[in-house]
Amino acid sequence: MNRARRASSSRPARFVVRPGTRPPKRRELTRHPLFDTTYSAATDPAGALGAFVDIALKAFSASINDPVRAVQCLDHIEDLLVRIAPRLGTQQSAGASAAFRHRTRSWADYVCLATDEIRHFGSSLMQVQRRLRALDATVAEVCAPEQLGPLRSRLETMDTDVAADRSRDLDRRLARLPDSQGLGTAAGDAQDGRGRRVET
Repeated sequence: MNRARRASSSRPARFVVRPGTRPPKRRELTRHPLFDTTYSAATDPAGALGAFVDIALKAFSASINDPVRAVQCLDHIEDLLVRIAPRLGTQQSAGASAAFRHRTRSWADYVCLATDEIRHFGSSLMQVQRRLRALDATVAEVCAPEQLGPLRSRLETMDTDVAADRSRDLDRRLARLPDSQGLGTAAGDAQDGRGRRVET
């Protein structure tokens, strides 16, 4: 008979489903809920991404007005996405025989969580847009071909925004250049050959 028991140790409480002679019933499993800290930097990469996004969004506020801090947050967000992408690329489905399933995030979910709010609220800040382009180029280098779609779609959106929101040729040209420092140099990462554009 299947049974769920509390794992006894000094670690946070968890329940282990022991295999038996018949598949476990959903009702039996739901009688033993898990209680733990969720969506935190310590337990979930999405929690870490969300924390950096929150800091960046506060930096955009009128009371703080510190876009450089948002650029620094994107440094850490880039590091996390570079670590996440290869792991999701090798992830396999649990299959129909799994005892139970839980919701997981896709690569597109992580890209959305990590960049979309910053892209939206920082659309008027050239250094933020350039840093986002550099992030996309760096992350693309570790992505499998099937993971490039979410990066391409966001670059296309930024290109559209630049064409619509910036009337001067110089501003348009500068805003389209990836720069890992935001506004480190006029030429951005192209000056020293770092990074590459994600082909759209």
